[in-house]
Amino acid sequence: MAETQSDMNYPILVTERDGGYELRIRELLLLVRGPDLQLAYDELIKRKQEVIDAARAVGALDELPPPDRPPLVDADAIRAHGLSGDIRNLLRTLSKRFV
Repeated sequence: MAETQSDMNYPILVTERDGGYELRIRELLLLVRGPDLQLAYDELIKRKQEVIDAARAVGALDELPPPDRPPLVDADAIRAHGLSGDIRNLLRTLSKRFV
């Protein structure tokens, strides 16, 4: 029995690379590259909607992975590395963990 998945708001990872942009939705294995951020975003959203529509058409919407939202601050990483006092070290460590 297929259930409707209500949360389709997947996080988008944006990377500036080689004079253009790379946008990804990891959970749906989608990747778009382009020279213009808005055009790349529009293409990514179009592809995301195609995946959702295809899953809905075959009754498999509940089989799509849920959006994964990493915490903005990883308290364990802060404590493990003794970084609670230096924001620059904290940001450096967190950026390596979520790249």
